[in-house]
Amino acid sequence: GAGGVTALRVAGCAGGAAVYQRGRMRLCPDTGGSVRPGELRGNTMTVLRRSRRLAQARGAALLVRSHVAAGWGYNGEGQLGDGTVTSRSGYGDIRVGDDVVQVAAGSGHGLALRSDGTVWAWGSNGAGELGDGTTTSRSTPVQVTGLSGVTQVAACGYFSVALRSDGTVWAWGDNRGGQLGRG
Repeated sequence: GAGGVTALRVAGCAGGAAVYQRGRMRLCPDTGGSVRPGELRGNTMTVLRRSRRLAQARGAALLVRSHVAAGWGYNGEGQLGDGTVTSRSGYGDIRVGDDVVQVAAGSGHGLALRSDGTVWAWGSNGAGELGDGTTTSRSTPVQVTGLSGVTQVAACGYFSVALRSDGTVWAWGDNRGGQLGRG
């Protein structure tokens, strides 16, 4: 849209996000509101190319296997999306559909991008990082409201980011450091 940031890919990291490339996992360090998604305006972003099928943050890991989201590890805030706050060492499916193309993980929340361009979120929501218009945490996935046509998602700390097919980047959640690009 007019005044929006245009990007080919968006990426984020939180508490050591995992990047799986050529059979190896690499980590990036933690970098650190709004309860509804909003377009980033007038910001310059460094956009990094990352894996779309594996994410890790704060002791929890998410992955996409056969178009199904799965997670394991720490689950104290419901970031595994299985309806519990029980941590586990083996992975379990996240009931968000069988057409997941990407996952992302923030400090206490997860995101899944489905093939229809919708985004689903679960876990901690104290800063609105789930994008459902509330600050109520959820241990099962909820659809991010008012957002469609998404081609990529990222999460970092307590905020979330989505790249839409029109090239605009939308962000929601914690904005204490201006990370949502809204001044």
